[in-house]
Amino acid sequence: RQNQEQENKYEKDDQGCCCNYPKRKGATLFITQSALTKFLQKTEKNLGVPLFVRQGHQFLLTEIGRDYVETGRVIMKLDSDLMNKLRNHAATMKKQIRFGAGMGLREYVIQNLLRRFTERYPDMRINLMLDTSRHLMMQLENETLDMAVVTNMEDKPGYEYVLLENQTFSLAVSEDSELLDQAASMEGYPHPVISISALKDRKFVMLSSLSRNGTFAAEILRKYMPDANVSLEVTDINTLYSCIAAGYGVGILFAGKFIPSNIKLLSIRELDCLENRVNLVFRQDKALSGPMRAMIKMFSEDPEHQAEEL
Repeated sequence: RQNQEQENKYEKDDQGCCCNYPKRKGATLFITQSALTKFLQKTEKNLGVPLFVRQGHQFLLTEIGRDYVETGRVIMKLDSDLMNKLRNHAATMKKQIRFGAGMGLREYVIQNLLRRFTERYPDMRINLMLDTSRHLMMQLENETLDMAVVTNMEDKPGYEYVLLENQTFSLAVSEDSELLDQAASMEGYPHPVISISALKDRKFVMLSSLSRNGTFAAEILRKYMPDANVSLEVTDINTLYSCIAAGYGVGILFAGKFIPSNIKLLSIRELDCLENRVNLVFRQDKALSGPMRAMIKMFSEDPEHQAEEL
């Protein structure tokens, strides 16, 4: 009798009025009382033991019934937490884009790509991360980025690659450099052309050999100018441009259309037209939001045409 009273107390403390238990739980679960009753009867039949016992007009949970209810509560809590997490994630996806770019593409991305996008979508939040192309691809794989602009990475299965630009290997000089007067236009070259012999007594600003730009530049100097005077080595392309503009020397690198206004590009006659692909990359299984699709379309179109539209 004492045990039965404790069970009754457990039910009343924990469940409220026991006699209406199936009816109230049906309301909580948004299903009818009859459907819940049939479900419980089917569960009892499968288990071979009762979940409830009737005492007068009351339904009392058995020992296995209590286990069933407590486990159900845990499952419902997990389901509720999961749905809240998914709703929050979905709401965040609608309002922001996690965007990555190679460190050497900072000006290209900020001044050209993102500027045009944010003008058209002012309510979207861009979480911008600058890193090496290799690290950005790892973050795409781990799904901590939605998309990224990377340079010259080998195409990997499972990813979409949208070509944005082909950069050419060029000589970067300051806007007041006398080398500009020595250069001449030639067919097949994207910029005015100068001979590498004109650079014999020049100082060079180099990017770190850890970067692709730095590696190519070092190979060129070793081949054509083994005694070249490297006055400064820097870690990022924006510092390189600043040093060239300040008169520390000239630089050789892969460069595209979007460079600082105080920097001019020349082609070197002796070098083949080496190119560097700039791609917008995202996972093929990525659930793209409307603004993400608009960003891909906008970035893949001609920027001059975009400027006219804006």
